Amino acid sequence: MRTPLRAPAAALLATAALLAATPVWGGADSGDDAAGKKLEVVAVPLGKAVAPGAEARAQLVLTFKEDATHHWGAPLKITLSGTAPVAPTKPALTRADAVDPLADKDATRLEFAVPFKAAAKGSGTLSAAVSLFVCFEKDCVPVDRTVTWTVKSE
Repeated sequence: MRTPLRAPAAALLATAALLAATPVWGGADSGDDAAGKKLEVVAVPLGKAVAPGAEARAQLVLTFKEDATHHWGAPLKITLSGTAPVAPTKPALTRADAVDPLADKDATRLEFAVPFKAAAKGSGTLSAAVSLFVCFEKDCVPVDRTVTWTVKSE
């Protein structure tokens, strides 16, 4: 005869196993020094001027060092902004926008093609405010970084 507690107990054990396998997101204190040193954020220089009105892309590379990763389920948001005549063509990017998002996998490197336009001739900036969690074996810590490109339009 089956006891009525077996099904709930099995569900409870399955839930506990799932929680043990999921990293714990850190608190609201952003930019933990140890975690921040495990993340390199690079705005690859553009190298040449862009044509006015043409859409271009800037390269952003996130590299996680040593034992750090970005857990596939951890938050990652890149908020984009620009100064005239440069403007991003999307307001923000997420991990799904990565060149290879590595769906359902932890990442040690993520690359983004940041879309923008220069409305007219001149010089402006494109900025990416990166807000994400740097993850370790048992926890994830929030880290914020901002990078900027100088854009010439001719």
